[in-house]
Amino acid sequence: MKTLLYISRRFSKGKKRGSLLSTASIVSVASVAVGTLAVIVSMAILAGFEDTFERAASQMNAHITVRTHNGAVSKNARDLQNEIANVVGVEHVHANLHVDALIEIGERTAGVRITGIDSTRYVRGGLATNIQTATRIPPYSLVLGRPLAAAHSIKRSDDVVVLAMDSHSSPVIDLCAVHDIYSTGFSSQDKLQAFADIEYVRELASLPLDAAHSFSVYVDATANVDSLSWQIQRALGYPWLAMTAVEENAAVFAWIDLQKEPIPIVLGLLCLVAAGTIAASMFILVLEKVSSIGTLRSFGVSQAQIRWLFLLQGLSFGLLGNAIGVGMAFSFSVLQQQFKLISLDASVYYLDALPVTIDPLHYIVAVFASLLVCGSMSLLPAFAGARIDIVESLRFK
Repeated sequence: MKTLLYISRRFSKGKKRGSLLSTASIVSVASVAVGTLAVIVSMAILAGFEDTFERAASQMNAHITVRTHNGAVSKNARDLQNEIANVVGVEHVHANLHVDALIEIGERTAGVRITGIDSTRYVRGGLATNIQTATRIPPYSLVLGRPLAAAHSIKRSDDVVVLAMDSHSSPVIDLCAVHDIYSTGFSSQDKLQAFADIEYVRELASLPLDAAHSFSVYVDATANVDSLSWQIQRALGYPWLAMTAVEENAAVFAWIDLQKEPIPIVLGLLCLVAAGTIAASMFILVLEKVSSIGTLRSFGVSQAQIRWLFLLQGLSFGLLGNAIGVGMAFSFSVLQQQFKLISLDASVYYLDALPVTIDPLHYIVAVFASLLVCGSMSLLPAFAGARIDIVESLRFK
């Protein structure tokens, strides 16, 4: 085997620098590297989108959100909250209030929905993992999304003017401090959503003590979230609607599934190009090494060993190309995660930077598939080279 490996390395070199064989070898390795890079990066990007959206959905939404079909305010929130809490498997239930408002700082104005949450959800519901402090939101204070704060140069402790309409359609103007800034990575939502203490939102909207727009439900086991959502829906009946976090963001996850559809076609074409290049290089190798094959056969090298010789040559192209492709893919993923080299339009892609997920499984799948293609494309040239007649090959020039 050592002898075959040595001969295989010698075979990959042309008789002279710049020969067709050496050029074909370089092209083969490059095509494998590009194919491996494309496969890994494509899977990393799709997984990045999915992971980011799932994480954002879990931070912005409860496991289950309960609201009326038309978004009307409930006037018996406490009874409904107790009824939801009695469903087996429900861990916590929180009532929510919201009010649409304009916030103004200097001459800059932005529209937001201010959602009132209690201190328990502020720590438990995911927001506390993305903000600088995890204490209760004081009265007359807001927690704003990072994209909104950056767009309007808002910092912590800045004062903003809040203009809203209460439940009686009367204008309300308040001066609020920016208590903190959060980020879920979901830019299109972060710039539209603000949070405040629920009692302040109740006062701002002039709503009664037992009022709620929706309920955030947290369950013991997320694996049962679909069945619990159905149980809550059945317990409350019309006009209440219970939706899971995935259902709440159905359009986003449908968009991800749509992006996945053309990926197999694109990757398949890349694999065909790499496979064709490998096969062409191997046939060039056979033609250029005909006389060498005859010499080896005359020294007693069997046909099986000749086949192994060319198979090892194809696999060596694959291994070298994979090493380069894996290195490039890993370097790109790390740089993108750290420095966000590629930015996105949040109005189209929901995020402001291209997300990537580094998953070892992606690398294993890409390398295995690449080596399989390289080995398969080396078989036909290997069998062709092994069947060359010894006498004719020695005469070949």
